[in-house]
Amino acid sequence: MRRVETESVPSYLFQPIELPTNATPDQCIAVLTKRGEIHVQTVLETRPAHTAYESFTAVRFESDAGQKIVLLQPLPKSTNRWYYRIYDIK
Repeated sequence: MRRVETESVPSYLFQPIELPTNATPDQCIAVLTKRGEIHVQTVLETRPAHTAYESFTAVRFESDAGQKIVLLQPLPKSTNRWYYRIYDIK
């Protein structure tokens, strides 16, 4: 995985993952899979990831559409909710 220095991200709607802030990455991935948002064949790597502004847990996985990365982060000032963003690996 490469470091993302900065990124201009427009606002977008997403449905937070409804899990406690101490949930594991595997539990978050299971929720996204159950929703049909991702189709994980194999988790390849899980590790911390940092941008210039924030820290996340990055999960790299093989899907039916190639490799992807999901960034996960508990939402601040909230309990039982996680932010996520899915990226294609190019």
